[in-house]
Amino acid sequence: MACVALLAGAIPLCAAAPQKPALSKSSAPADLRAAIRRTLGEDGWVQMQDFTEADPGFDPEFGVSVALHGTTAMVGAQQAKIGDNSGQGAVYVFEKSDGVWTRTQKLVSDDGQANDLFGDAIAFSGDTALIGAYGATINDNFAQGAVYVFTFAEGTWTQTQKIFLDDGQSNDNFGYSIGLSGTTAIIGADGAKVGTNEFQGAAFVYDGSSGSWTRTQKLTAGDGWIGDIFGYSVALDGDRAMIGAYGNNGYQGAVYVFGGSDGAWTQTQKLLAGDGSPNTYFGYATALSGSTLLVGAWGGNPGGNDMQGSVYVFTGSDGTWTQTQQLTASDGLPHDKFGHSVALQGTTALIGADGWSNSSAQGAVYAFDGSSGAFVETQRFVASDGAPSFQFGLPVTLDGDTALVGSWLWRSPEGTVPGKAYFFQYHGTPLPTYTVGGSVSGLAGSGLVLRQNGGDDLPIAADGDFTFATPVYDGSHYAVSIAAQPRDPAQTCSVANGNGTLAGANVANVVVTCVDSVIDYIFADGFESGGSATLAQTTDTAPVAQNSIACSHDSGGTTAENQYWRRYYFSEHGVTTMASVTSVDVAVEQTIGAPNMTVTLYTIPHSVTVDTIDLGQLTQIGQAVVASPADALLATVNVPVTGTVTDPVDSDLVVEVSTDDGTEDGTTFYIGSTTSAQTHPSFISSASCNIPYPTTTANVGYPDMHIIQAVNITD
Repeated sequence: MACVALLAGAIPLCAAAPQKPALSKSSAPADLRAAIRRTLGEDGWVQMQDFTEADPGFDPEFGVSVALHGTTAMVGAQQAKIGDNSGQGAVYVFEKSDGVWTRTQKLVSDDGQANDLFGDAIAFSGDTALIGAYGATINDNFAQGAVYVFTFAEGTWTQTQKIFLDDGQSNDNFGYSIGLSGTTAIIGADGAKVGTNEFQGAAFVYDGSSGSWTRTQKLTAGDGWIGDIFGYSVALDGDRAMIGAYGNNGYQGAVYVFGGSDGAWTQTQKLLAGDGSPNTYFGYATALSGSTLLVGAWGGNPGGNDMQGSVYVFTGSDGTWTQTQQLTASDGLPHDKFGHSVALQGTTALIGADGWSNSSAQGAVYAFDGSSGAFVETQRFVASDGAPSFQFGLPVTLDGDTALVGSWLWRSPEGTVPGKAYFFQYHGTPLPTYTVGGSVSGLAGSGLVLRQNGGDDLPIAADGDFTFATPVYDGSHYAVSIAAQPRDPAQTCSVANGNGTLAGANVANVVVTCVDSVIDYIFADGFESGGSATLAQTTDTAPVAQNSIACSHDSGGTTAENQYWRRYYFSEHGVTTMASVTSVDVAVEQTIGAPNMTVTLYTIPHSVTVDTIDLGQLTQIGQAVVASPADALLATVNVPVTGTVTDPVDSDLVVEVSTDDGTEDGTTFYIGSTTSAQTHPSFISSASCNIPYPTTTANVGYPDMHIIQAVNITD
């Protein structure tokens, strides 16, 4: 399905498989390498943009996996909380246009559960992406693991298949690593039990040539043993596969070479480091390009430096792979973990050393050039905002003149640990950055917090000018919203000029206006003293044309299933007695046909974070199904639906307006909305457009879509 109006801005992705990068060792003299590094500011890899998790409130490990191809990138956040599921995980898609990377879509699994760790591994090719969730519980088997297939069509990535082992067991970790080449995929299960050998590990071959992915073979090491962790890394290029087993032989590690012929894969060689020793973790990271293979061994001790790390270069000729070089960092120190990640394309190698900087774990990436026949170190680069423990460089991926580097333990100024990902370009010119700010007027209460682009919260204490601390790249979108309304006394603040695109200058015209009288006219008739009242979150109840969005099947108009939500807060108005809903007035922007409309009433604990809707915390108290007005335009329909909120002190009211999938009868439904101010955000969800949980309309790119509902209540 395609998101027509709703996800009109959601551009498709093609992510490159995060292949736990590979490295090489420089043979250039130390003084030459030092001279090269002194010119870094004028040549080499330049940081262009960086992104962090845009959904605040938890530590999602954004940047734990990265994938890149052409103008599309994917970043995994395996600990992302989805709904009430901690650690379910998510993958974010980015698209490059006119030199600027922009987030376009958030991918989640349709049946995700807590601790699935969806997004730990990503591989994509063409219009197919495979995303690992090695923590997934399958048939009560904890951490058996699964891989989700997403297909790109009509501008959107949509889940089309879930792959798991019919004969899987707990702790298989299926999906921990993924290799993808054309219609062949090799999926690692590094915890798999083989025979009686616990954690020997295995890898599984899948064929997708029929349009559906089918398992064709199980690969294991010819001399596999307990704790080898075979399948921890996978590098696949055509009919050659390299599978790492870093636990082999006392964690000395090994890489197994497999060749594919006539649909069957056979082990042809076992690779070891020429100077291998225990606890060097050879095979932890692998990268394959043509006849060159890089193998990371981040536990290696070159020169006696514990865990400085090294990377081994292997060259393939006549079916045999031979070690030709060992790469180390020219300035390597103990605990740098050089080789923890590796990336390789042609004669360019990038090697992550996430422990770099005198054991501080700030992290760095080393660039090597192999065009002369031997890899030579040319640069060491770091994040512009790097700091101890951020672990920049784990992971790293490469495509052409663009690199994408994760820093999954990046810490925000507020002290949260959302993680970050950085785009670098070879010989790039950094994009200029500009600030976003404006002015606040009418503020009398404390507690106002402004938010930029879903993060970067800014507390405001008094009227006057403000500027967000985090600059925004030129050409990028910015969105300013209210993260928290003032208290003591309670006020309602609204934002004007809060959305736009940076165009070569600072933004200083965002206007925040605060008023003492709450815009919401809930209980305007004196509910506490008896009678009836109307609960609404917009003063304007007349729908605006061409202002609403819906997950849609096609540009012709039929809409998918959609849910529209609002949450109403009795506590903001001092209401303490039982409240009964008698009906809900729903605004309609447009219908084609007369699709059914379901209005459902819920209570939600007041303790649930303000301006969020947690599906796991909802209790249904009423529901009604009616036909929407046929072929309507800018109309309102009264839906008789009843439900009672018995404890308005500890409970809030949630109203859901949902519509069915219009495929069968070709119907369309767009809910009514206004651009006038609202007291609390509007929410939308639609599984068909990969928005399985209520998300604010601002966070899907439509901040001015304020859904119109009026809830009629009596005591």
